[in-house]
Amino acid sequence: GDIHPRTNTQRVVAVVVMVLGQAVFGVISATIAATLANNAKSRMKAQEHLTAVSRFLHDHAITRRLQTRVTAHFGSNWIKYEGLADSDALAHTLPRSLQAELGVAQYGTLLSRFPLLHNVPPAITNEIVLRMARVFVLPNECIVTKGDIGKNMFFILRGTVDVLTDNGRAAAQLVAGQYFGEIGMLFGTPRLNAVRAATHCELVTLDRADLEEAARHYPAFQQTIRHLSSQNAHLEAVRQAVELNDLVGVAVPPRQTN
Repeated sequence: GDIHPRTNTQRVVAVVVMVLGQAVFGVISATIAATLANNAKSRMKAQEHLTAVSRFLHDHAITRRLQTRVTAHFGSNWIKYEGLADSDALAHTLPRSLQAELGVAQYGTLLSRFPLLHNVPPAITNEIVLRMARVFVLPNECIVTKGDIGKNMFFILRGTVDVLTDNGRAAAQLVAGQYFGEIGMLFGTPRLNAVRAATHCELVTLDRADLEEAARHYPAFQQTIRHLSSQNAHLEAVRQAVELNDLVGVAVPPRQTN
């Protein structure tokens, strides 16, 4: 500048000030650079996550309107919390009403194919889908073991399962859009047949306890479940009246996809 140090003391002070200035400038510059880098990394991570969410919704044929609502919620959640551990955790961050709407969009058609849940009030369907759990199964993995006490049933979202005979051979196959295990779930009896994944499978399970909890505030539906549970004497006739594939799942057309 226009002012020059004239004495040794002034020169020392000038040097110290310049060094401190450079140090402060370096710290500020490094802080800004790190902040920008972190923001860029966070934005990239958020974008990757939202892309995965969008792919999941599109893959499950969710309507464009509902896709927009869900991704918007996830986007705002990322801004606030900078991400969560996994997709299940993210799903549970949705408002309960949106969770139910998303569940009905994914599982509503499957549930309607199960006679007990056909034409039930929407409120009951909402309660049920909120309690259903998704399960991924590898090929050749046993899903149901013959003789086990049935407590839940399975709906097939994707993949193919084999219904096995006593000697381990595939007697029938069930595909996406079908279900199995409902007799054990409703009657609380041992499984009639073993079921094994023939391919990579994506299943949704419904437990008897969750079904009863969902029906707790709906006396008429609750009474229907109790009536079915009391029909154990009729179970033998059911076993003799239906084919092997009907014992584990009613044969219905697979879900249509666009």
